[in-house]
Amino acid sequence: MKVLNLLNSEFDKGCEELANMVTDSFMPDIVFGILTGGGVAGRKIYEEIKKKKDDLLYEEVLIQRSSTRIKKGLAVKSYLGRLPQPLLNILRNIEVELLELKAKIVKPKRHGLKPLKESTVNLLNKKELKILIIDDCIDTGATIQLLKSHIGNVSKLNHDIKVAVFTVAHRKPIEEPDYTIYRRVLLRFPWACDVNEK
Repeated sequence: MKVLNLLNSEFDKGCEELANMVTDSFMPDIVFGILTGGGVAGRKIYEEIKKKKDDLLYEEVLIQRSSTRIKKGLAVKSYLGRLPQPLLNILRNIEVELLELKAKIVKPKRHGLKPLKESTVNLLNKKELKILIIDDCIDTGATIQLLKSHIGNVSKLNHDIKVAVFTVAHRKPIEEPDYTIYRRVLLRFPWACDVNEK
């Protein structure tokens, strides 16, 4: 798979592009950014959409696969950031292929979903809303599925939920986005463990 860098001004342009893609057909009432990457992107996309809709709400949620916690615990960034980019691209492709293979064998699990703010839960139960979920990438789709399920558990109203991501890495995720810029392209974002320090 191709690996592209989406850093600095390219990241900002990507956020603006995704925000415009969304608002061409959908004007959300609330935006959820999934930490880490979807939180960084979510804040920027929220700010872009807020220029068109002043009463927009934003909340961040933390959901991770266990390998993300392991990578953080091993301080992988200090090692990967020193490797040549072609090698980093190969490692990224290997990681995605292994995760996709694993997802076929074992149901993907996500961790760390913290409760939504009480004010958000109250709003979700007051009226039907247009909800936008933002993440940097969909791999298995388990993260998006978990958040959608959580929203359904805290509110029985029929909310209109859309998903926006920069890229879809896996061939057949269990949740598809409504808006995406890339498919089967890996993106290196500013917060990635393998941003080259050279």
